Amino acid sequence: MSDSKTYEGLTSLVFLIGLYEGVLPFVGTLLNWHPFLSMPLGLSAPAWWIVSAAVIVVAIALLEAIDRAKKRAGETSTVPEAGTVSEAGTVSE
Repeated sequence: MSDSKTYEGLTSLVFLIGLYEGVLPFVGTLLNWHPFLSMPLGLSAPAWWIVSAAVIVVAIALLEAIDRAKKRAGETSTVPEAGTVSEAGTVSE
């Protein structure tokens, strides 16, 4: 994946899932509100805490991994390797 839009899309998706399935159940419980399609709240009391906390941890880890991959792809795609021929026909040294 070398496209920046792909990384941005993945980042947005992971962030929204982490927010909706991880953070929102805690906030919804404090406000006595049941968010629509919040899967962890369908579990019993101690289980949904564990699942929501796990979703938050996994989302943070995935966001970090996606950010590292985006930076790595950005570094390698802008600098041509030595000995490669550019579109203009010149050879980089």
